[in-house]
Parts: sequence; C-alpha cells; structure tokens
Amino acid sequence: MSAVLIFAAAVFFMNPLTVHAGTLPAGGIDTVLSDANYINQDWMNHTLTITGLGTTNSISIGQMKDYPVNINDVNGAPICEFRKTDLVDTFVSNINQSLITATSTAVPTETYRLGNTAIAQSAGTYYQLDANGKNWILGILQSYIMQTAPKELVIPLDPQFLIQTAAGQSDLILSPDFIASGSCTTDFSTSSSNRCNNIAVAASHLNNMVVMPGQVVSISNAILPRTSQNGYLTAHAYSGGTVVDAIGGGICQVSSTVYNAARKSGISIVERHSHSMPVTYLPLGLDAAISSGSKDMRFQNPYSKPVVLKAGVTGKTLTVTFMVPADMLGGATYDFFSKQTGSLSATSYLTTYINGVESSTVKVDSSSYQSLN
Repeated sequence: MSAVLIFAAAVFFMNPLTVHAGTLPAGGIDTVLSDANYINQDWMNHTLTITGLGTTNSISIGQMKDYPVNINDVNGAPICEFRKTDLVDTFVSNINQSLITATSTAVPTETYRLGNTAIAQSAGTYYQLDANGKNWILGILQSYIMQTAPKELVIPLDPQFLIQTAAGQSDLILSPDFIASGSCTTDFSTSSSNRCNNIAVAASHLNNMVVMPGQVVSISNAILPRTSQNGYLTAHAYSGGTVVDAIGGGICQVSSTVYNAARKSGISIVERHSHSMPVTYLPLGLDAAISSGSKDMRFQNPYSKPVVLKAGVTGKTLTVTFMVPADMLGGATYDFFSKQTGSLSATSYLTTYINGVESSTVKVDSSSYQSLN
C-alpha cells in the first residue's frame, strides 16, 4: 500500500490536477465522484484491474460516479474518501471467488454442471484477500483519482493482503462465469456480544447456499429456529413498539442485508416486511424484518441456472453477496436505494443499468414506521 501511495504522490507532481494539498478547508469537501469542479471526469471512462495468481478482475470507476466522497488532505496529498462502498464490496467478493477457483490445492468434487457453469466442493487450501484487502483497494482508488492523470489502472495483487485459507466442508468452487452480481455490507459495531453472536450464527447458515432455478428461500427457515440449542443468545429486539430482550435478537440485520444484496442482483423478492420502528444499520425503506410465524423475507431465483449466496462476518461487519452466472445477467447491474417521504416513512427504488448505461428506475415499495417508545 505504501508503495502505491509513494508512486501516486510522485505522479501527482508531474500531473497536477484541480485540487492541491493545503488548499482544502478543514473537514474537506463533501461532494460526489462525478463533481467536475474537483475531479477529472475522464476517470469515469476507466477501470481498476487487479491481477495475480492466475486471476484478473476489474471494476468500472464510472459506475461509482454518484457515490458520495469527501475530498481531503492526507499526509500532504489530496484524496477522495469514498462514503459508499457497495460496488467495492462486490469487487472484493469477485476477487476472492476467482482466487478460490485459481489457487485451490486439491481436486474438487463437482456437484453441478450445465455447459460451462459448474459448482464443486472445495478441498485443500486457497488464497483470499484478508480483512485489510478492501481498504487496500479503496486506497488505490482514492489516491490515484486525485493524484494522477486519468488512465487504466492495472495493479498486481499485493502479497501482504493475501492469506492462505483451509477449505471447509461447506466451501465451494464456482466456475469463472459466476460473478458477484450484488452485495450489501452492514455494520454492527455498537452491538452487544450476544447480538454479534446471533448475526454470525444466522450468517453461517446462509453462507454458500446454492439456490436452484425457481427455488424459493425462506430466510426464517434457513437460519433455523431461534433457540439456545441452535446457538442463539438473548439480545435486544423490537416488539410492540418497544425494545425487548429475545432469543435471537439481531437476526433481522441478516435478513435485511440479504434483502439488499438480492435486490442488487436481480433476484425476485417474494415476501418482505419493514420493521415497526427504524433500524440503525440501513436507511429507512431498505430493511426486512422477520419474526417466527408472522414475518419472513423470502426470495426466488429467477434465473435458469443456480445462484450462490455468500454471507460472512468480518470484525463487526456483515457482508452478503449473490454469485450469479454472468450469462444470466445480460450485462445488467442494479442499484437499490430509498428516499425519505417523511420523518418516519420512505419509498424504495431499483435502478437497472445495461452494460453500465442506466435503463430504468422503478418504485419497489413504501414503508412506514412508528417512533421508538
């Protein structure tokens, strides 16, 4: 990482851009990546490619043009700090999946094949980006965009951000046509240890779930009954407009994170309910509550090939990603967002892009909440 920054700083002096270190106000400037007043917009026509260990993965900078950023000085050089990172999360998932395929040390057992699309049981060991890998990628984007002239960025995998992982029984190897079509990351850094446990337990039941064409998945059923025998503990939950202690408190963060990743992957939503009160880990209108016997979050695979759900906890963040064969997407990507219509209400929308060009934006749902008692 330090080598990247040193190189970027050197190029900056040869190619000065609009914003210079020492000219920014305290706290920086809050704007978006497409603000031509501060950022050279030719960057929107370029990509970042990470290569190494037999893998090549790219992310389009232009697809992040509406991302909020803060332009500030860091060690005497300007950077644009990303305030939204969901496409980077998806990019990291793609890198890690390709590393499993490329670096596994034992012959896997194939469990599904249709043409070139295949799913196999992993074995041996493989490499992955470690917990700091995402920050390494963000650092490249944030420094190069402000400190160099626009160009295609091709960066080799940095060994210091790679770890060798032993394959478990549930680890899968997916054929290269599987891509991370949509991802969502939520934070639970202020949660109690019991709530953290419940999120990790629920996520473990979803990780590497293979969803066949037309199959409907109930999140409530998939994460098993919320009992101490299944590993769940007592933590805060919503009930009747108040916060109560309940076995499995926190699992709705998992269902909500799955809901957002599904929407961003073109997955069909069969059932979704908002919470009775706002949650802290997602904007109004983007949550999905579950409650045994009354509320569920259910989705259906609309594609003619399987999709694979990835769910995992790193530190105190939860990331859910859907892996979909690329030929099923037809160049489509999705952005799922909401707009508040009142202090306790919001409407959600889904924007579809075809090959990076906006195709449509449709209303998805309206949600209303009551204030916390």
